[in-house]
Amino acid sequence: MNSASLSPDITKVRQRLSTTVIGRSWHVAAELPSTNSVAKQMAAAGAEEGLVVLCERQAAGRGRGSHLWHSPPGGLWFSFLLRPQAVPRSVLRYTALTAAAVAIAVEEVTGTPIDIHWPNDLMVGERKIGGVLCEVASSGTSLTYVVIGVGLNVNNGPETFPPELRPRTTSLVELLGHGVEPEPLLVAILETAERLIFDPTEGGFLRYRARLSTIGHRVSIEGQQQVVGLAIDIDESGQLLVTTATGAFTINHGHCRHLPASGPSS
Repeated sequence: MNSASLSPDITKVRQRLSTTVIGRSWHVAAELPSTNSVAKQMAAAGAEEGLVVLCERQAAGRGRGSHLWHSPPGGLWFSFLLRPQAVPRSVLRYTALTAAAVAIAVEEVTGTPIDIHWPNDLMVGERKIGGVLCEVASSGTSLTYVVIGVGLNVNNGPETFPPELRPRTTSLVELLGHGVEPEPLLVAILETAERLIFDPTEGGFLRYRARLSTIGHRVSIEGQQQVVGLAIDIDESGQLLVTTATGAFTINHGHCRHLPASGPSS
């Protein structure tokens, strides 16, 4: 690994950042339980839209459902706060647009192509390099806030992963063979996220779909019920459309696994 720093210099990030919403204020720490949990606490206490919470290490980082997210120094672990006026069903779009933003920014900065496993896993082949976790508070048909968390393995090499995760996890430093300067990468992610979320002309949803490797795969969705079938598309809200032997399903949440090409559908 070269001399790239493990954690971004926030002074440099703020000097380079050209966003108007995301990054209005910052809360930075060496270690937090999770950036999402802190961002939610600050949102409930009245923090302004655009707050970014970032840390070097998460002691209890979280992924989808109850899964823990291993978050050692060297990765990018951050969350940002939005206060949109939208119905709760639109939450999946924030996940999709942010996942697309991370994938686009990583490829622009490092040349590494990133695919997305529906709805929020950032993948290089069949190895996970990052993910997005979106959490909300709502009142009636309006969202009080949206907290969007991003975890990305950057300069944390395979030696930092638990042994059981190493075969299915990777990082930019492992893929490239050298470290990545975190400041331009974080700036690119935040600027791309702001464009995709706030500017419809950026075509963010289509760019998400173009990177979604789940479409065309046989999948198993584990949620309130298990659905096994062929993922054929997503709808305008980001929900996954799956056809099975017993009919068509529209899935808005659940753990999605890609399956081998042959086999029965439920």
